[in-house]
Amino acid sequence: MWKTESMRDFCRRVIVPRHCAAILSLLIVMATSVSTAYAQSTLGDTPADGKRDGVAAAKVAPIKGKRGAGLATGLLTVLPGTLIGASMIGPAPVPDDMAQMLRARAEAYRMGFLDGWNDETRKRKRRTFFEGAAIGMGGILLLLIIRGGP
Repeated sequence: MWKTESMRDFCRRVIVPRHCAAILSLLIVMATSVSTAYAQSTLGDTPADGKRDGVAAAKVAPIKGKRGAGLATGLLTVLPGTLIGASMIGPAPVPDDMAQMLRARAEAYRMGFLDGWNDETRKRKRRTFFEGAAIGMGGILLLLIIRGGP
């Protein structure tokens, strides 16, 4: 600072431009984040888009092994075991190729996709389990009818 320069001139020359630069930097960061969020929402990276895609992918995914488990449970434990078994069924794991595709998407999309995938695969696995259990319970009922009672 020069001896002839007043404090007011110093503030105008040095301090104000630094604050303006900081404010400008903050505005640039905010604009960038808003534009990124807008781009993701227009590209289909929203949780709703992810959930819709997760449900669609789960509808075509193969569900294996639950009908036999339901059949055995229906034969051996009839209704109580069937209800307990169905409540313990979890979702199917996401296949590796889909998991790799999900890594390239936004976090919100991934969460929506996994939510839709888990809901739909759990529902399909339970339905398959109940089909097997119904066949098993029907077999027990048929056996009781043929035999003439308990």
